[in-house]
Amino acid sequence: MSTFSAHWLSLREPADRAARSTAVTECAVAQVAARGSAPVRVLDLATGTGANVRFLAPLLAVPQQWRVVDRDVDLLAALPQHVAAWALARGCRVSGDAGGFSVRSDGTECLIEPRAVDLSTLTRAGVATPTHGRRDCGALFGDRGLVTASALLDLVSERWLQVLVDRCRATGAVGLFSLTYDGRMSCEPVDADDEFIRERVNRHQRRAKGFGRALGPDATACAERSFRDAGYDVRIGPSDWMLTPRQSALQEQLIAGWATAAAEIDARDRNRVAAWQARRFEHLAAGRSHVRVGHQDLVAWPRSRE
Repeated sequence: MSTFSAHWLSLREPADRAARSTAVTECAVAQVAARGSAPVRVLDLATGTGANVRFLAPLLAVPQQWRVVDRDVDLLAALPQHVAAWALARGCRVSGDAGGFSVRSDGTECLIEPRAVDLSTLTRAGVATPTHGRRDCGALFGDRGLVTASALLDLVSERWLQVLVDRCRATGAVGLFSLTYDGRMSCEPVDADDEFIRERVNRHQRRAKGFGRALGPDATACAERSFRDAGYDVRIGPSDWMLTPRQSALQEQLIAGWATAAAEIDARDRNRVAAWQARRFEHLAAGRSHVRVGHQDLVAWPRSRE
């Protein structure tokens, strides 16, 4: 099962925010608003430390109820602190605890309910297994009008994705899935082995990540096809990371992760991979490293019957 540290999530959050597709985000917000229901009930899958809450809550701008779900109890335990620091910096009032808390500002209230859930066990009934003896999670999707996730779909299998689509269709929920890796990556200055690394990273991306064989770079295309088959309209937009030398800490973690993934494909390539990593780190130390990572954002909403 893939897990991510709070440090990694903190490093990537500014890059994620800058990369997200404005057109896709605005479309999602408009589709949610068109439903005319208040409060807006959101399900955030694999929430981490709540980056989606921090990004989307100000844009929805209506009373909101968030159900935020992750299997990592440590990340969930840190989530209230991360969201509270963000909210207080915006002049909001925060109350509650790790079991559930609220953010209030200008007459608008955002209620946040964390749930520890093993999403790999998601069933077609929308039920998943609680993590570490936590209370029964019941039907996660229930009355949710918006289902969202960031950097998740490339980790899941086609079967798991189809369950997700089925649950969105059953409740008529809008789906917003951001920052799905699409197989593109490039570096400057160019290295002769960049393409060698990219090919192996993409092979690694298709290995099982706890949800069955991962879709990897095929995830967005698969999600678009599944949602359209389920009677949804879909809009997709690029959300590429464009990393500069100022983002050296994120680049360092990313390059090291790529090298690890590439070396795991074939142990005979380890020396070649290590040499590539060393050259990339030299560019990084010299302040001349630029990295682009291809992502796609997708919003899907029930097709009008008119």
